[in-house]
Amino acid sequence: MTIGVCFIDHEYNLDEDDDNHDDDDDDGVNDDDYDDENDAADDDDDDGAPGGGIWIWLIVVMIREELEFQQTNNPLPDPSFEEKKLEHFTAITETLVEKTIRTFASKSCDLDPIPTDLLKKYVKNPCVLSYITSIFNQSLQSGAVPEEFKKALVNPMLKKPNLDESDSKNFRPVSNLPFLSKVLEKLVAQQLLAHLDKYGLKNRFQSAYRSNHSTETALI
Repeated sequence: MTIGVCFIDHEYNLDEDDDNHDDDDDDGVNDDDYDDENDAADDDDDDGAPGGGIWIWLIVVMIREELEFQQTNNPLPDPSFEEKKLEHFTAITETLVEKTIRTFASKSCDLDPIPTDLLKKYVKNPCVLSYITSIFNQSLQSGAVPEEFKKALVNPMLKKPNLDESDSKNFRPVSNLPFLSKVLEKLVAQQLLAHLDKYGLKNRFQSAYRSNHSTETALI
């Protein structure tokens, strides 16, 4: 995932004083269980606190440097899985692709080659729909995600609305992915969740990241 550098180059001039940067307001709202994080990323297009981009970039650099010198090993054996495995993904149809695309709000990322609302307007065009469906099916069959789908723009978002916007530590980085990347992600999630439901593989005590579940249902 490409983060930090392209964001800073676009939003900040490292040679300028931090006071020259403007703060914009955002009011991200979302209501879909699956798309909460992705929608939040789309809604938060503000520049954030002064120097916020620099702060995010430095965090990324430090994490990468630390990971380069870490030895990865697993002293414990991988647990055996006796249940039904999902061996491969099923090819998807153009109808499903169109239906899934239309479930998303018309929000765009700067990495998108065309605005999302324009894509949704002409998605029924045979050339457009067949091309997108072909990309998705190749990804599902190969198990590989297109490199362009892995890139993201990172924007700083206030952790809480009442926090001081002049303090970079009050922000958290939010990744904004290309639109088609999120569509592919949702199509994959649909097949994964269908497999879990079919064979009863979900933990009955799990309330996070599940439809019709919340912190309240966790107490029941």
